[in-house]
Amino acid sequence: MTKTLLVSCLVLALLVGCNTGNTKTDEEVTVATGQIIAEEQLDLNSEVDFIFYNDVVYVLSEEKELELTKEKLDEVGKIETQYTSDVDTSLLSATKLDEGSTVYAIDDSMTTLVVDQGNELKAYEAIPEG
Repeated sequence: MTKTLLVSCLVLALLVGCNTGNTKTDEEVTVATGQIIAEEQLDLNSEVDFIFYNDVVYVLSEEKELELTKEKLDEVGKIETQYTSDVDTSLLSATKLDEGSTVYAIDDSMTTLVVDQGNELKAYEAIPEG
């Protein structure tokens, strides 16, 4: 019983302590899950090569060899900007790819994106949420 009470008090203290006290109602800051994952990837490795698209982070897969041609891929779009923590989540952005690089999808599942880099197709694997 005392352990439960102690744990409850600690959780309550943590919640109260984390209150920012921000009473602004006219401005709301939203951080998408993908942005959190992207920032975690950058914290782990500042040189990480990823694409950020539709709130999903796709990290370069060094192991995945592709035996496809561009003709069998569906174009998703072109890299619009370099990734930063405040980039608009609707933009197609990347940490290492040049702006204008064309991005393709292998299939409708969108678990893998592909970029043509000098006649070599590179795969970028989606990091699942959670």
